[in-house]
Amino acid sequence: MPAGNSPPIILRTWRAPHTIDQVTEKYKTSKAVGMVGFQLLFALDFLIACASLSEDPSIIEEKCTWKSQSKFCQFVKRAEGSNKEALRRLNGPLAREGKKKLTEANQLVTEVVKNTNEASTKLMEAFDEEITALIFVKNDCSDLRKELHNEPDKQEGLEETCRFVTDTIGSAVVNILKAIIEAEGDLKQREDARKAFQELEHDMLTLW
Repeated sequence: MPAGNSPPIILRTWRAPHTIDQVTEKYKTSKAVGMVGFQLLFALDFLIACASLSEDPSIIEEKCTWKSQSKFCQFVKRAEGSNKEALRRLNGPLAREGKKKLTEANQLVTEVVKNTNEASTKLMEAFDEEITALIFVKNDCSDLRKELHNEPDKQEGLEETCRFVTDTIGSAVVNILKAIIEAEGDLKQREDARKAFQELEHDMLTLW
């Protein structure tokens, strides 16, 4: 990735307002015609739809503890846990820029765990950083794969680690989106968003 080309800037240029129904329909169309690469941008589109919802602080706990039972806190804590698992695997030769970006992303998620004030805004920032981290991790894996082209034994271990890490970061992204939905104050809007996401979640989890 050339210096100065920041993934968040590239991704933000694609952001445009869409309703949840429009996002769902666009995603189905893109999938039907085989536009697999579009699916990453779908996640951003879905976030835009969620961002148009209205957060209700009264339905969110002030902080998420091990006793918290709300779906919101469960999703946020799962995202934090996934990030920690991924970070533990990004060691040795994989402790590169991707790990740094993921650390920054998880700090934002942890902030929400400790203080849920303006949770949706913080989680949208975290989502952006998670996608950035995912891109950098994939780039780091690609670079290291080239460096180890004459060491097949090490390559095998690298492939397993990279698959695990990207899948785990993908899981964190999904849980962040779910948490944003659960912060919605309007019950009908929240339920509509839940249904739309349930229909598309499997494809998102297999995307990364």
